[in-house]
Amino acid sequence: GCAPSGSFTGQPVAPSLCEGGTTTVTYNVSDKCYSGSVTRTFTITAPAAVITNAPANASASACAYADQAAVNAAFAAFLNGFSVSGGCAPSGSFTGQPVAPSLCEGGTTTVTYNVSDKCYSGSVTRTFTITAPAAVTTNAPANASASACAYADQAAVNAAFAAFLNGFSVSGGCAPSGSFTGQPVAPSLCEGGTTTVTYNVSDKCYSGSVTRTFTITAPAAVTTNAPANASASACAYADQAAVNAAFAAFLNGFSVSGGCAPSGSFTGQP
Repeated sequence: GCAPSGSFTGQPVAPSLCEGGTTTVTYNVSDKCYSGSVTRTFTITAPAAVITNAPANASASACAYADQAAVNAAFAAFLNGFSVSGGCAPSGSFTGQPVAPSLCEGGTTTVTYNVSDKCYSGSVTRTFTITAPAAVTTNAPANASASACAYADQAAVNAAFAAFLNGFSVSGGCAPSGSFTGQPVAPSLCEGGTTTVTYNVSDKCYSGSVTRTFTITAPAAVTTNAPANASASACAYADQAAVNAAFAAFLNGFSVSGGCAPSGSFTGQP
């Protein structure tokens, strides 16, 4: 042409990066011998929506896990449940360094997952909770002490000792177990003595022991009293009645003391 001029219709503006869209551009030309226009389009396709994936809040009893390593593994799997998709090249990261709760103390870890992309930023928060086990309670009887005279025989002592051992138990915790140190045996009825019983308790989050004593006091020594052998001439007695009286006194010289409730009797009828 001669001195052609060109201009756009309106003020063309680029589409939005994040919303996308199409801008139609019309370019108008005029000259001495010509006028016309040409139209073109400039299109931006919006990115796919950003999708943040997150697990549900997690909560479990400490008793559901074998140990702290099992809790840590479950927490790691929980963290792996966070992800992001869509968008352009979205990135996701946790706030801080989330750490699993303590198996034995319990607690809640709050996890925040932050997502950013060209056209999006946001976060999602979830919780991972461990409920601490109930306290372990060790039950034990009071120390026991009695005289041997309180029991009919050794079998009665053994039965009392078995009942004493049955007084030990453990409750609470997850699945606590209790056991005695060694094989406790009841003291001897006649010799007396003290048996020290130690009951050991273990659980996922606890170990300890309690000690009690079972005592039998031996009876006092049995003392048998008897007169000295007696010997005299018949001439020393007035008659048979006098002999009989002396013999009765002789028999009365026998007695027994000490022990529990000792009894004495003669063989036959002297």
